[in-house]
Amino acid sequence: MSHFFNRKLIRPALIVLFFFFFIYSENNYGLQNIARSEVLTIEEESHLSDMIFRQMYNRFDSIVDISTHHYGFNGNLLIACNNEILYQACSGYEGSHLTKLRPETAFQLASASKQFTAMAILILLKDGKLRLDDPLQRFIPELPYPGVTIRHLLNHTSGVPNYLWYIDNYWTSDTELPSNEDMIRILSQYGKELNFEPGRRFYYSNTGYAILASVVERISGQSFGEFLTERIFRPLDMENASVRTPSSRTSDPSYLAGYRRSRSLSNSFETVMHDGIAGDKGVYASMIDLFKWDRALNNDLLVPHQITQQAFTAGQLGNKREIPYGFGFRLDQEGNSRVVYHYGRWSGFRTAFVKYLPDDLTIIILNNTSFNGANQMVAAFRQAWDELMVCGTAKTIVQTVLTKGVDEGMALYSLQNESDKDWILKSRLLPKIADYLEAQGKGSKSKAIREFTRQLPS
Repeated sequence: MSHFFNRKLIRPALIVLFFFFFIYSENNYGLQNIARSEVLTIEEESHLSDMIFRQMYNRFDSIVDISTHHYGFNGNLLIACNNEILYQACSGYEGSHLTKLRPETAFQLASASKQFTAMAILILLKDGKLRLDDPLQRFIPELPYPGVTIRHLLNHTSGVPNYLWYIDNYWTSDTELPSNEDMIRILSQYGKELNFEPGRRFYYSNTGYAILASVVERISGQSFGEFLTERIFRPLDMENASVRTPSSRTSDPSYLAGYRRSRSLSNSFETVMHDGIAGDKGVYASMIDLFKWDRALNNDLLVPHQITQQAFTAGQLGNKREIPYGFGFRLDQEGNSRVVYHYGRWSGFRTAFVKYLPDDLTIIILNNTSFNGANQMVAAFRQAWDELMVCGTAKTIVQTVLTKGVDEGMALYSLQNESDKDWILKSRLLPKIADYLEAQGKGSKSKAIREFTRQLPS
């Protein structure tokens, strides 16, 4: 497994804070004559930062290792915060044990593709080419669904029938796969009955997003893949992102197959009839591409802020009851955190794109071996992240003890919640810091940390 920590979020800030706190405290806080030899070097400050945060990074590695060796995870993952990559890992191989996964490896996103379909519609909204409450028949008049609007399709409240069943039963070619236009033709001919009145129920619908891709094609005059490349992937420098059909895969040396879970990557999924249809699935992207996409969502790079936020806003039924879905994103609340997310599952690929909005924390998981633990991995990473924030509290307390003295450190410690206090005690971090400072010849600083530790409740 290869991994990478980006300490742009943590380490440089800690180093700078340590450096200026120490200089400032010697001149302004009235501490008694600290010898010049007691001032930490940049290397020592960096090592202290690593000591404080290292075990949480080890937690991240442990989650990946356990998922790989015990549960069959073969894939890539990335954790980002505040528009920076905090952690990324590649664990496994690209179809053989000769080629390791790379950060640039593109995975089929499965239903996580829906967020790109929704953004394509929102771009057309920005361009003035449609309105969300326009009837579907304005753009695809042959579909027999007069009450269905674009918003219904985005929110999964349209009631349109399941296209997979109609393709299975009415597609007759053994040599060609149906396209989105073929799907439209079959639905217009055979799938005339809605499952329920539009706006009356929330029912997750792959058909709705496949139809939205066809709306994009009808309005733009481009294929769905061409539109996404021109309006999303290329502007965001998503170099490995594309909409891939089975025909394009045969000539694509970077194509990654999906596999059934086994001891070796030798049992790949065959192409199925539905693979020729896009919008509900079909987007391939790497974790680096999705990080760039995440930054675009954070910074409204594709559409204005008020439009982006509609994707993260709960839809409503006709009776005004809210549903847990926006435009291409599921919605949830975990404690004080609003979560927007989507999971994907198709032909061996298992994907997750999860944004915790208040924390600006994003977790991306891509896998191609029918791994069923993406939800558990997200939860484990979120818990590790919460504990990482406790490391930040410990960092501040250490800074306070070293710059303002033990009494100030104890006062700050007393203000923390009980779980954070408990973590600081059980982590055995403070004695390790004291030992390190003593070994570096920083006796008074080591003594201050030991005295602070002695005064903590046992």
